[in-house]
Amino acid sequence: RMHQDREEAMLKSSREREAERKKEEQGVLNQIAAIERAAAAAMVATPNISGSGKSPSAAAVAAHSAAAAQERATQCHLIEATVEAAKRRRLEQGPGGVEETRSHTQEQRSSTSPTEGLGAWSAHKDSNSGQSF
Repeated sequence: RMHQDREEAMLKSSREREAERKKEEQGVLNQIAAIERAAAAAMVATPNISGSGKSPSAAAVAAHSAAAAQERATQCHLIEATVEAAKRRRLEQGPGGVEETRSHTQEQRSSTSPTEGLGAWSAHKDSNSGQSF
């Protein structure tokens, strides 16, 4: 009887390991597919500078890379400026300023119409909270 129990346990464990291996293999395949989709999207997003099917010249690739780097630098600068402004406001308000800011923001939201400043896609209103989404 002991031999049968061990054999059943071994078979059960083997089936579980096989199922786990297949699940991991499928996960890897999904990740590879996602990487390939992202690469294809990046290739589509990169303009083909030369009008023919030839690959773009090094100068065209460098120009595109420089423009992309400039755009990233501008975005980083804007983010840093926003963070610095938020830090400055927090320091100016003092310790109780966060709660006051939250209540002031809620007052501003409630005083404006629900769809003001929102696109047509966000004209829906939550029945429980009354917030637009």
